[in-house]
Amino acid sequence: MANTLNVSQALKTPGQIFPFSTEIEVEDADVFGETVHFAPAELTGTLLGAGDTVSVRGELRCEATMACARCLRPVAVPLRVAVDERFSRRPDSAGEDGETRVIEGSRIDLTDCARELLILELPMRVLCSE
Repeated sequence: MANTLNVSQALKTPGQIFPFSTEIEVEDADVFGETVHFAPAELTGTLLGAGDTVSVRGELRCEATMACARCLRPVAVPLRVAVDERFSRRPDSAGEDGETRVIEGSRIDLTDCARELLILELPMRVLCSE
């Protein structure tokens, strides 16, 4: 399944750190009336299980394409975002604090998480070299 990560090992062995690297397809986003295109993002980091929860820590890298504020030409914007997210097997605790996401089976879906983090990292405007 695209954009999902298997966390079964982290759930089975709490306290042990598991390194991972995965590619995430991020949909284009409409930000303040401008369409921002995202290249596939690369997430590298670690998984740490603790009971029914898994913490994902690492770095998300992606290149976004936005329009130049002056001439409207496409401008490539490299993005690097620190990731520190929690996922839980218990739906009742997920979303309770607004920061815990749901584990479905033994997989976590990184789509919304990656998209939100990348959108928040975008600059307000970009300028090309001209």
